[in-house]
Amino acid sequence: TDVILYYELLDNIVELDFGLDIKYIKTDISIKSKIPIVDESKDLSFAIPLGYLKAKVNFDFIPFLSGLSLGAEGSYLKIGKNKFLDYRTEIAYSKKLVVIDVGAVAGYKTVDITVDVDDKYAKIKYSGPYLGMFLHF
Repeated sequence: TDVILYYELLDNIVELDFGLDIKYIKTDISIKSKIPIVDESKDLSFAIPLGYLKAKVNFDFIPFLSGLSLGAEGSYLKIGKNKFLDYRTEIAYSKKLVVIDVGAVAGYKTVDITVDVDDKYAKIKYSGPYLGMFLHF
């Protein structure tokens, strides 16, 4: 779960936001070892505050590209050897219908987590394309 608190620096052809992304993570971690008595399992839930930045270009000033936008947004935190990076780039199209905007988005998302505490080390990275639809009112 993400809660993003941000300040909008620009909001026209170019949009620029910065702020704080608070991620609430609830997970179950299992470690399997070659030695069965070392196996470990733990339920974890915690909140992580990350820096947040979003940039977007709206092409409404070009008549045949009206409704099209390109953007990127990301959250980042690094403390010592520990790192949490979550970012995405996307292209979106929206159309205004009376009081709401209806749109579609396609992009690429990456999450890269490194945890290095005492004698415990974990590296998790996943990425891939995504498609979505949205209503903005």
